[in-house]
Amino acid sequence: MRCVSFQIIIDKKKVVDWEPYQHQRGIDLIFSVFRQDGGKVPISSFPWSNKQDVMDVCEKSGEPVCEILNQFMTGTTPLSCNESWDINLDRYVYQQEAQQHWNDTVKRTSTGRPIDAYISPVAASAAVKPGGWVAISSLPFRSC
Repeated sequence: MRCVSFQIIIDKKKVVDWEPYQHQRGIDLIFSVFRQDGGKVPISSFPWSNKQDVMDVCEKSGEPVCEILNQFMTGTTPLSCNESWDINLDRYVYQQEAQQHWNDTVKRTSTGRPIDAYISPVAASAAVKPGGWVAISSLPFRSC
């Protein structure tokens, strides 16, 4: 990250520290979205899956389920349609607020525009370390 920041400075661009918007709220919302179906994770994208659920397959195979999967896929019941709508509306509102937070960076730049991008590592390591994963972005911003 230092190398990238250094090159941006060499190119006479301004580096502005990013201040995340209500990170814990975003984590809570995305986990709520994941749990809407009561923790059923279909693996129907695989032709051999026969529309089975990840947790069911792990149970049948005897394969232990990694802790992070257990954290957001067990111990929940499916939500009603209205409850699901409420969660998705909450996520939408959060995304709009986060977009406004991004747009408000215009106050911290010298261009009269919001920041162009934020640069960060996707993860702290090449693979998820057991117990080390934190969150998935629930924002409308994606890397390309």
